[in-house]
Amino acid sequence: MEDLLQIDRTLPYAIRLAKLQASGYGLWDVIRHCHRASSLDADIVGSSVEVNDFVQFFRAYPNVRSVFFNGTKAEAIFKKQVLPLLSTASNELNFVAMRLPSTSPAHAALDYQAKLAIWSDILLDR
Repeated sequence: MEDLLQIDRTLPYAIRLAKLQASGYGLWDVIRHCHRASSLDADIVGSSVEVNDFVQFFRAYPNVRSVFFNGTKAEAIFKKQVLPLLSTASNELNFVAMRLPSTSPAHAALDYQAKLAIWSDILLDR
């Protein structure tokens, strides 16, 4: 987001979040809580996953129209555990969900410039 929205990564986290929101974006993890042996998504213990309350989130922010995932695991968990709850909670919810390439250096299938080009497609002012 530093390169896309010119939000300095050295700023305190709360300020970075405020700047992100001021740019028209929000940030929220799909997973509220889980157990894993390392920082790798592959080490997430599936039975330990507790997702965030997206039903309440979309009620609180009804203008959200796009959801972007920073990688495959978040998207898979959202589709499996969150989407069924949303379909029963509201018939009015209509948004586009899209997986973007992970920003993790461990995701080496694309170099930084290629990832940046794909992520730039989500900019609101385009």
